[in-house]
Amino acid sequence: MSWYVKELVINNHVFYSEILQIGEENINEDSAINLDSVFLEMDFNSDGYSDWLTISKTFEDLKNQNLVTKEEQEVYTNMSEGMALSQVAKKLEISQPTCNKIFNSIASKIAFILGEHFTDEGFISYMIEKYKLTQKQENKLRKIITKE
Repeated sequence: MSWYVKELVINNHVFYSEILQIGEENINEDSAINLDSVFLEMDFNSDGYSDWLTISKTFEDLKNQNLVTKEEQEVYTNMSEGMALSQVAKKLEISQPTCNKIFNSIASKIAFILGEHFTDEGFISYMIEKYKLTQKQENKLRKIITKE
């Protein structure tokens, strides 16, 4: 399972809204978008943005290869559009635990394919190394990740 993949999918709409908001702020009187300003304001080098793109691409690849179920596609798409798990369950007329299980399934598939910091243990190792976490901080991170 991958807490990190799930978090990026859940917050997928944030990346889209930031791109759209930056675009709206850079519309001039002629209704043309100043793309230079849009690209200067986006941090395309951030780990989060890069990982978000990687996850999105991996999901599309899985979908194109028919390696995700219809239910996984529906749950992933709705969650990435900012819907809460309870809203997705209601929309798809399934129980919330079933919806959560489906979401975990697609996140796990993506994490398995990508490996490294997209898995729970890989993400913890990445955070320990990058931020030189103490044992107490590592334990807190593990508690956050395993909380379901």
